Amino acid sequence: MPQNLQYPQGTGRIVASFDFEEIATGIVSEKYFLFRAQSPIHKLVTQTLFSQEIQNGGTAYNSDETYDIDIDIDFDIDVGLPRTVEGDFFASVAAAVDPGGPNNTHFRITAILKKNDVAILTVNSELKSATSGGPVVSKIFGLSGTVPTTVINAGDTLRVTILVETKASVGSCNGTLWLAHDPGNRVDSKFITTGQDRTDSFVIIPFKGEFD
Repeated sequence: MPQNLQYPQGTGRIVASFDFEEIATGIVSEKYFLFRAQSPIHKLVTQTLFSQEIQNGGTAYNSDETYDIDIDIDFDIDVGLPRTVEGDFFASVAAAVDPGGPNNTHFRITAILKKNDVAILTVNSELKSATSGGPVVSKIFGLSGTVPTTVINAGDTLRVTILVETKASVGSCNGTLWLAHDPGNRVDSKFITTGQDRTDSFVIIPFKGEFD
């Protein structure tokens, strides 16, 4: 005789999934692309959108004494619920320089993770050099650091500030800089398009997992 089967109804709650490493460490790492919208507005986004522009530019006229900040951009996300950041922070940032002259140009990336506009973590990349009068030099910079435990409250802004800093090898230098920020990873003629260079700069921010 056929039986009427009764299936339990769902509770209506959203079920989140976590991998083994997240459960073991208690840290959930989230990837955010650097994105530019109109106005201009710079945001941290999780989707592979097309930026309004593929990159921002700057001009370097610097001495060999100190690093000059030639590009300084804040990428923000507004926090709707309290969250705790802690653990390993990573950034992959694409930049390029047309060195100009009269001397070689050294450039690097600095990434600053902030709560509102207060720095939580600052990390610097290695140096990349461009020869005076030579071709455009591009590089994907990898940066990492450990974020101290910090509570981000509802209504706070979680911010990543990206700096492109330059200085001359000796004397002074001048050149043109670019910082890539297209989540769609479109090709840009200002970058050396060898198939290895990318325009989808991103950061990975660690959050304390909520497994209850």
